[in-house]
Amino acid sequence: MTDPKPHRHRFPMMVIGHASSLDRRFPFSSRDIQKWLGQRGTEVDHERLCNWCIQFGSLYTEELRRREP
Repeated sequence: MTDPKPHRHRFPMMVIGHASSLDRRFPFSSRDIQKWLGQRGTEVDHERLCNWCIQFGSLYTEELRRREP
């Protein structure tokens, strides 16, 4: 079941994935992740990070569980 139109995001999926995985794997707040990404040149609002974690977090959690022995 694929969408006929892929969703377009303002940021690359690599940035979204990294931010979501940081939130799931480590005890960082969304503001900590916002500061961390800002130091590396990516300005992201903490509310957007929360939305990414809600939207994509379960996908990354499932992928991490598959990788663990």
